[in-house]
Amino acid sequence: MRGREFLMKDAYSFSLDAESAKAEYNKMFVSYLLTFKRLGLTAIPMEADTGPIGGDSSHEFIILAETGESEVFCHKDWMGRSLEAGDIDYDSDLQPIVDNFTNLYAATDEKHDAATCGVPPEDMINTRGNEVGHIFYFGDK
Repeated sequence: MRGREFLMKDAYSFSLDAESAKAEYNKMFVSYLLTFKRLGLTAIPMEADTGPIGGDSSHEFIILAETGESEVFCHKDWMGRSLEAGDIDYDSDLQPIVDNFTNLYAATDEKHDAATCGVPPEDMINTRGNEVGHIFYFGDK
């Protein structure tokens, strides 16, 4: 179960243009996937509301758990999907990896819309999960 007290880990990049900022976002995205993989956990990245922090986009990483504090919806093909550390070159274009991990539907109840998600009911998993990471793309500030 997610603890109510934790040490916050923030990391910021100060990129000179949108292209390099997106590359840094993708590095953080892949790093989160690999960190949880090394811990033996499958973290599912879900498009998230940027909330009061703002920004152009964000993803939260959810670990499925029956005792989770968030209701989540995801395509059944998420089960067993993982990323192998040997495949990663952080100096290359990581967008294809990010695309591979965002092309399947996954949303918390705050963002889920059954009418527009495009997943047949027999392929949808509705369960609970805990947020274990969150990244934001702020854009220009």
